[in-house]
Amino acid sequence: MKRILRGLGVGSVALACVFAGSGGAQAATGHGKSYHGCRNYVKVWRSHGKVYAQGWQKCSKRRSVQRPEAGLSAYKNGKFKDVSPDKGLGGCHNKKVCKSPKVKLKVHKGYKYRALNAGTASIGIPDEGDYFWPKRTQAVKWYTAR
Repeated sequence: MKRILRGLGVGSVALACVFAGSGGAQAATGHGKSYHGCRNYVKVWRSHGKVYAQGWQKCSKRRSVQRPEAGLSAYKNGKFKDVSPDKGLGGCHNKKVCKSPKVKLKVHKGYKYRALNAGTASIGIPDEGDYFWPKRTQAVKWYTAR
């Protein structure tokens, strides 16, 4: 009797794990290199037949202007297929953390989606180009639709 009850208990736990793991949307996050105390992040996830992306920027101290941005593009067999519509720059003033608007594309099986945040911030140094940050600061994350 104990074996049967133990077997049922283990089986129900395994079944609960399968159902819990298959229901939710999975998200992936990437980040770029830090630049003048700020770092770009991007998150990509799938939900209800769409792939979403959102960028944000964290700085070690308040910045007068932060400009995180999110871009999402789709590829099939290495060839460009689609790009998310531009939502404009989110922009925040005098904050340490700033998020961009979300962007989305329809999911297509077998496509790879590339989420990018190439945000910038005012670093407060005269004659320093706020809008032109090194490529290494860009946050990139890939998602493959199955």
